[in-house]
Order: sequence, then structure tokens, then C-alpha cells
Amino acid sequence: MTVNHTVKTGRRLRTTAATLVLVLLTALATAPPALADTTVNCGDTLTTDVTLTADLTCSSHGSLTIDADNVTVDLAGHTLTGAGVYIDGHVGLTVKNGTITGISNGLHATGGASATFSGVRLVGAKVLARGNRTLVAIKGTLRTCLVEGVSAAKYIGLTIDNCTVHGDVSTFDGYTPLAVRSSILTNGSLNIAAANNGVITGNVFDNFPVRVIALSRNTLLRNNVFKNAGTALELDYVDRRAITVEYNVFSGNSIGLGIQRFNDIDVKRNLFAGNRTAGIFMNNNLPPRNLYPIAENVFLNNGRDPSGVTDQEGNPVQGGIHIRSLSAVPDRPNPITLTRNTGAGNAGPLIWAPPGQVIDGGGNKGPCAPQPNPDLTCT
Repeated sequence: MTVNHTVKTGRRLRTTAATLVLVLLTALATAPPALADTTVNCGDTLTTDVTLTADLTCSSHGSLTIDADNVTVDLAGHTLTGAGVYIDGHVGLTVKNGTITGISNGLHATGGASATFSGVRLVGAKVLARGNRTLVAIKGTLRTCLVEGVSAAKYIGLTIDNCTVHGDVSTFDGYTPLAVRSSILTNGSLNIAAANNGVITGNVFDNFPVRVIALSRNTLLRNNVFKNAGTALELDYVDRRAITVEYNVFSGNSIGLGIQRFNDIDVKRNLFAGNRTAGIFMNNNLPPRNLYPIAENVFLNNGRDPSGVTDQEGNPVQGGIHIRSLSAVPDRPNPITLTRNTGAGNAGPLIWAPPGQVIDGGGNKGPCAPQPNPDLTCT
């Protein structure tokens, strides 16, 4: 009996071993192939994820071309010198965690491509995006994300989040959302032309004037600091659907907010402090449509070093708010409503607005000019 039990046990062990071998062979047969060599060389065309294992320096024709969707290029803390990334038409590109330098365009995206740069420092390198609803997102932290110029045109979606930005950022014919959020922008400019649905929030613009022009609509500018510029924020030829300017600080500029040729602009609850010429200078000649009041703004110590600028009728601009609003259509006047604006310490009047060009919404506190003006009371 003991021998028979031993034989049966041996047979079971052999059977189990054979089964394990069969399972192992089956697993090996169905396992995914080993990862391909991901060494990155100058001028490579990439169709799969790659990770740099060392700095890479290229002399010419060194840019990496992306030729597949959903490719990740992990710089892994390394520096790519003399080469950028080019993508045309493909989507889902991610470039992360490193530095690109020594080339004019760190990213060139076209043809409906989508690309995200996350934690990448573009040192002396710009982002160039063109055409057909191409989408570019640049994000990270103020330390890990750096961009030195962006040029985006023709149906581009552009997002900049938590970045340090130098140089000019321009977007034209956007018509897809533009967002600049929680970033520090210095020594350049932001130019938004015919780009709808913009969200500009939580930024510091230092010597970085912002221009929103040419029928840009539904743009929100909230909780930003605009400082040390000529005209810090300029709105020009804004027609239909409001541009909202609220809860911002304008400080140390020549003119905080300059507005020309507009219809629907909502300016409320901003602080204008220490702007040398004026807090707000409005020079409008469009008839109104659904016009919002300029309301509940505070003006402190503006106009103490005026630049000598004048409005279209030759009146010198100095103080808190200077308004010249004469409609180009004679039978359609366009007075601006002013409500609960206050101030102190301004070298010129709190409000300068001729008769017929303003409507008193009540609660404005500070000297007004020129006098007499039956349309406006400042207590």
C-alpha cells in the first residue's frame, strides 16, 4: 500500500509539473514583445513613447518629428539643445520634465495637432502653433514651466497654466478658448485678436501690456495684477458680447485701462492705484448696445506724473477716469453710465466727463470735471 501511494504521488507530481510547464510556455507565447529601443537621436521620427537618458545636443536638422498619436516624450530632467518638437495633425502628444533650448521653436504644432508641455522650460525657445484647431497646453509650476514667446494663429486653442512667461504671446483668429491662468508674465506682451471665450485670471503682468482687439468676444479678465506698463490693458474695437474686467489691480502704469471703439464692456470692482497719467482713459466713438456701467471701482493717487496724452478733442488726460465718448452716428449718442466709483489722492479729478457723454448711476465720490455737468454728481 505504501508503494502504490508513492507511485500515485509521483504521477501527480509529474502531471502538475507538466501542467506548470504548459502554462509557462503559453504565457511566454502570449506575452507582449519586449520594449523597443527608445534611444533618442537628433532628427528622429517618433511613433512610440521615449525617455531621454542623457542630455542631447543637436547641431542642425535635429528636431524630433512626431508621427503617431498619443506619444510621450519624457525628458527625464535632461536638456534637449538645438532641437525642438514638430507635430503635424497627430493628437495626444505630451512632452514633460526637462529643458529645451538653442532653437527658435521649441514646439511647432500644425494641422489640428494637440500637444501638452508639462514641466518644460523653453529657454530662448518659442511655441509656434498654426491652423485647423490645433490645441496647445503649456503647464507646470512657476519654477518648472517657462516659455519665452508664443505665436498662435488661425483657429488655435491655447492654454498657459502656472508658468513663467517672457517675451510676446500673440493669438490671432483663435475662435477656440484661450486661457492664461495663475502665471507670472514679465518683459513682453499679450496680444489677443479675434480670439473668443478667453479666460485671463490670477496672473501678474509686470511690464507686460495686454491688448484685446479686433472683435475678441466673451473674454474674462479677473483677479490679475497689471503693473509697470505704458497702457497696462487696452481694449480696442470690442463689439457684441461683453469683455468683463473685474477684481483686478492696476498699479504703477502710465494708464491702467485704455478703452477705444467699444460697445459691451463690463468694468467693475477694480483697484487703480498710482498710475501716473490715469486709471481709466476711454476714447470711444461707437454707438452703444447693452452697455454695462463702470461700477464700484476705486482710484487712489493716480495722475501724479501725467504723460501729456490728450483725448481726440485735445483735452489733457489726468486723474481717475477720463471719458470722451462721442458716437460716430450723430443721432445715436452713447453716454457711459458711472455708478459708485470712489477715490482719493488723485492729482486730477476722480471723473472727467463732458455733459452728454455720461449717465449718473449714483454713488460716485470724488471731484468731477469739467463743471458744470448736470449729467453727473460726485459727492
